[in-house]
Amino acid sequence: HFITYNFDTIFSERLNIFLKQRRSTIFEFFLATFCILLSRLSKQNEIIVAVPVARRNSSDFIELVGLLLNNLLIRNNVNGKEKFNDYLLQVTDNVINAQKHQDYPFNDLINKLKINNEFQKVINIWVNSPDAADAQHRDYNLNGITLKPYEFSETYSDRDLELYIYEQKQSLTIKLQYSTSLFDQPTINYILDEYVNSLNEILLNPDIKVEDIGIFRKRIEPVNSLNKELEIVHSINPTINSVFTEVVEKYPNRVAIKQIN
Repeated sequence: HFITYNFDTIFSERLNIFLKQRRSTIFEFFLATFCILLSRLSKQNEIIVAVPVARRNSSDFIELVGLLLNNLLIRNNVNGKEKFNDYLLQVTDNVINAQKHQDYPFNDLINKLKINNEFQKVINIWVNSPDAADAQHRDYNLNGITLKPYEFSETYSDRDLELYIYEQKQSLTIKLQYSTSLFDQPTINYILDEYVNSLNEILLNPDIKVEDIGIFRKRIEPVNSLNKELEIVHSINPTINSVFTEVVEKYPNRVAIKQIN
């Protein structure tokens, strides 16, 4: 399943000015902000994102027909004390350094590191080229052969969470594709809303500290009901262990378990 969000032209123009001033790209901006989102969701500072790459750097592949797709892992450290501008520079450097190794097969890396299969359900972030949206509705003629795009509906994803960015002229659209076994519709809607709000906040204040970006910050104040005390506005299917630990830290003097005869 997936949901989409269309940015208005004001946001797109503001983003383009922001990127030109910092000599950064749309890909790097969305990768940086998406890592912040993942950091807040996972409560981890070190975030590894898989990025699809074409693997056509070698002249041996120029005339080869087919899909030579590889997953490039990019690791970023989300430091809350950094200003976003500085954090974005760090992400840009990480992207440049990671691209030097884009031809190394992803599956070989996983096998050599002896990582279990669950790790292969990595997060994907995919940025389409500026004319990609046009290409979806365009016919191509190759030496008398007409190629037409085939439209299909994506109903399955083998990733937990995927972010797609489509840029077309002055419009910008993002698509968040997700696993229904991990996220329900209200949760994913909330995640997308918080993400979009954080993007606007960053563009209005690029010197904001990463930890001050207002994403998943609001909590419901504790009331008498235990269920209400555990309720978080941005509930992302917490585990029993995490909920138990949170309550213990919050109320260390309370009775955890009581046996009733």
